Amino acid sequence: MRNQAVVTFQPERKAVSVPTGTPLRDAISKAGIDMEFPCGGHGICGKCRIDVRGEVNLPSEEERELYTPEELEKGLRLCCRVEILGPVDVRALQTPAKTDVILQEGKEPAYEIRSPLRAVDLVLQPPSVTDQRADEERLLEALRSQGIHAKPLPGHLLRNLPRLLRESNWAVTAVLFGEDWLALHSQGTTQGVYGVAVDLGTTTVVASLHDVKTGTEFAKHGMTNRQVVCGGDVISRLSYVRERRDGLETLHRHAAETLNRLIEQLVADRKEEIYAVSLAGNTIMQQLFLQMDPTPIASSPFVPVCHRPSVWKARELGVKIHPDGCVCVAPVIAGYVGGDIVADILAASLYESDETLIMLDLGTNAEIVLTYQHNMTACACAAGPAFEGGEISQGMRAMEGAIERVWVERNELRLGVIGDAEPAGICGSGLVDALALLLETGVVDRTGRLLPPKEYSGPDWLRERIRENVEGTRFVLWENKKSSISLTDKDIREIQLAKGAVKAGIKILCYEQGITVDRIDRVLIAGAFGSHLRPESALKVGLIPPMDIEKVNFIGNAAWVGAKIMLLSEPGMRRSRVISEKMRYIELSGRMDFQSEFGLSMGFDDNWEYFGAI
Repeated sequence: MRNQAVVTFQPERKAVSVPTGTPLRDAISKAGIDMEFPCGGHGICGKCRIDVRGEVNLPSEEERELYTPEELEKGLRLCCRVEILGPVDVRALQTPAKTDVILQEGKEPAYEIRSPLRAVDLVLQPPSVTDQRADEERLLEALRSQGIHAKPLPGHLLRNLPRLLRESNWAVTAVLFGEDWLALHSQGTTQGVYGVAVDLGTTTVVASLHDVKTGTEFAKHGMTNRQVVCGGDVISRLSYVRERRDGLETLHRHAAETLNRLIEQLVADRKEEIYAVSLAGNTIMQQLFLQMDPTPIASSPFVPVCHRPSVWKARELGVKIHPDGCVCVAPVIAGYVGGDIVADILAASLYESDETLIMLDLGTNAEIVLTYQHNMTACACAAGPAFEGGEISQGMRAMEGAIERVWVERNELRLGVIGDAEPAGICGSGLVDALALLLETGVVDRTGRLLPPKEYSGPDWLRERIRENVEGTRFVLWENKKSSISLTDKDIREIQLAKGAVKAGIKILCYEQGITVDRIDRVLIAGAFGSHLRPESALKVGLIPPMDIEKVNFIGNAAWVGAKIMLLSEPGMRRSRVISEKMRYIELSGRMDFQSEFGLSMGFDDNWEYFGAI
């Protein structure tokens, strides 16, 4: 057995004992301290900075590139690169945890409230010499008389059925989800039957509590997905599963803990009156939540476990609602087009539209849906984490301190900062805004090159913000005596890669439907990134096709709206399955035309013509 070492965390003043050789991030997890590892602990992002004193391994190559020898001598390290060799004192240098800006609202279509979750009151005729039907048969026939078909009772309800029927004087309440039995009570003992709709996002999770009979929403809350401690995006979480024996179990547990915390906020007591959870997320998030290995999705042919909606007992997943309650997980379309996109389509009623529409959900992966003459086609492209502030030198999520908007007013650069705080970094919408401004003012040319000061012929007040050093050219958005926030030429390259992938995906979907991009009537943008994005900036950088600004519509947290529809509308639940089955999915990887269109889409121009494989 390895020797034990004590790790003490400041300023929390927490201490844990771990075997020597343990990665420091594991000790942090054991101490119950939430520290984010945006790149999944691969030493790439440089954002898990700590001050460590004590017996640890030597600095890695990544750390020697990030810190000066003097800083390393003082104990500055990357947490993900540190192993514990003896007693250690640790102080995190991350900005204190701030609250994510969580998008909770979305546009909602009209639909009939007829939930698959229902409580049905029944009064049965007692058996007699002339009516010797079995108890179960009598119960099922009483349901059929009300037009409800149910499966045979599960064993645990069947075992208790004789006593319950007779003690209740043959008046009972059946709780069903679709045709599945959840519970059977004496009539009058069930105070309420509630359901929860959940958008299980990679970064944030939103949940709402509903009376399934009326659709009334009692409460809604959102919080950061606890899985962020294992990586900021789905790719880093896939790596976490591959690299750690307990990786899948840990990520499942973090997702269940997040959902349970939200349920606790929705209803502190009487959780046993929640009988169903309707949940939508991307394919990888759903499989992690279900503790299903998602790693096959990471490599060709990118296959998920299943496409259909699945219903689970809540206790199987560690979800703390009624012990016999269920969790219904949305169907998926493909490995990278998941239940959240099915929910988006439901929320936007895309399947009913007579228009030619593009729907975008932009994140680490960009999911694109085109509907034309009631035919829907979808694709996904790896946009990289730029839209979420990842892989950007001073990028961050949309939280307090993030620059979310950039504009010029009276020859002065203006910044919109979330929470009206001092800028701490820049999020995705701020990046697109900043780039649009730099393109408009000529600081960045059409190839994406950030011009050095000597080549820029624009106004002096902009030129003085352009700086050069051995690392390249950067444009200063904000600075004080201690720090600054800049956009670098590498940052611009990351945005080019992301928008080039999206543009190529849109052109290929149009080609597959036999139309040109100018046939698109409207663009719908779903999700948190879209809610902050300014359409004029998206048009300027070429993220969406040229069109009138009023034809670009933001539909908010459509994934939550879709999950809610699946909870409250049985027709909506059936429609979700049809969407998954009927959607035509286009796999872009390996297509020669995607490679060529991607290259042609990197520049900042208005050419949206499809050229095909070159």
